[in-house]
Amino acid sequence: MGTVVGCSSSDKTDRYGDISLYDIMPLDDVDDPAEKLIIPEQDIVSEKEYLFFKDNERDRSRWRGVLNFVDKGEETDLYAKHKGWYCVQTGQDIRWFNVLSFAMMAYDTYISETEPISMARRDDFNFPDSVSCRLLD
Repeated sequence: MGTVVGCSSSDKTDRYGDISLYDIMPLDDVDDPAEKLIIPEQDIVSEKEYLFFKDNERDRSRWRGVLNFVDKGEETDLYAKHKGWYCVQTGQDIRWFNVLSFAMMAYDTYISETEPISMARRDDFNFPDSVSCRLLD
C-alpha cells in the first residue's frame, strides 16, 4: 500500500485510450522519494474499494444487476484485459462504471425507484440495509 504521488501516460495507446502509470510512495518508506514504485492503472484502487471487491469478487452470484466486462483479446491494455468495467442496465439505458460498488449502488437506486415497494425483497438489492424504505424479508 502507498500514496499516489504522480501520474503519467505511457507511450502506448490503444483503442481504449491512453494507458496511465502511477507513481506510488510506499507507506513504510515515505522519507526516500527515490524508492517510489511505478504501478500500472489496472492495479490502482482505493483501499475501501479493494477491500469491498476482495469480499465480493469470489461470489459474483451475489452481484444483483451488475456484469463485469473484460476484453480478454486485448494485447496492450491490461486494464481492459484483466479488470474491465462494470455494466448496469437501468430500463433502456446501459451505464458503465469502473468501480464495482458504484455499479451496485446504481442498480439498487434503479430498483428502489422503479419496483413497487410491495414487490421488493432484500434479495433484490446489493445493499439492502442502505435502501431507505422497508423491504419484505
